[in-house]
Amino acid sequence: MLKGSCLCGAVQFELTGEPLDTFVCHCSACRKCAGPNGSANLVVDSKDYRQTGETRSWARKGISGLDLVYDFCATCPTIVVARAACMGRALIVKPGLLDSAVDIEKFPPRAELFVKDRIDVWCERGRGGGDVELKETQ
Repeated sequence: MLKGSCLCGAVQFELTGEPLDTFVCHCSACRKCAGPNGSANLVVDSKDYRQTGETRSWARKGISGLDLVYDFCATCPTIVVARAACMGRALIVKPGLLDSAVDIEKFPPRAELFVKDRIDVWCERGRGGGDVELKETQ
């Protein structure tokens, strides 16, 4: 079972099944909420998703013309789940919210969407001043 949470921990979730798919999206909306290197996504069946904690929602029209609803933590406001009407029962969960880096590594992206909109200088490792290792404090 995979477990995850928002940044402040007020919303927690479990995934009881394997993701149906994985992808990185480079559309302008994903770039605005996730950054210039794209939005990493796990597609999961809603029956495999269990959540605790208060969320709020915001909706926009997706490229299908149907609603795309973002559920975000009412406290921090991390986007926890996205629900695209065109995807039926499937939910989109951000893999970075998984508690274990080992679990994240198990599900690399299988596809990239909106590649024509990708900002390549932000997607290539090794550009700029080099890697710097910092220690997290809790």
